[in-house]
Amino acid sequence: MIHPRLLWLLYYAGQAISILGRAAASASSQFTPWNSVREYIKWHWPALVFRVFACTMGFLLWWNNTAFFDVLMSSQLGVNAGLQKSIPLTPATAGIYGLLSDVLLDWACAKIPFLKGRIPNGSSGSPSAST
Repeated sequence: MIHPRLLWLLYYAGQAISILGRAAASASSQFTPWNSVREYIKWHWPALVFRVFACTMGFLLWWNNTAFFDVLMSSQLGVNAGLQKSIPLTPATAGIYGLLSDVLLDWACAKIPFLKGRIPNGSSGSPSAST
């Protein structure tokens, strides 16, 4: 049996890698006022915390019902994934979901009108916006 702590560790490791990658890309851009990952996180932490929480709730939905995403894609969004069985919750899939959950959250916000505008995109709170 897989220990639940390992699944959580890998899920949050994926989340951290995703956030750090996003922050590093933003900090290296010449179009943003921050020059480091630390500054990016300083200005975006409320949106990042909100997004991690929303992604974690999606992870818990999957944890409690591994067929959740299959049902969501086929019935709610009209997309047939063509999967014959649910994606199992394993250490590898927990880490992959942690890594990709932010992208999946953006995709869900684009497809589900109710979520649009309710989930922060992480670009608010820049120093130039407050002046």
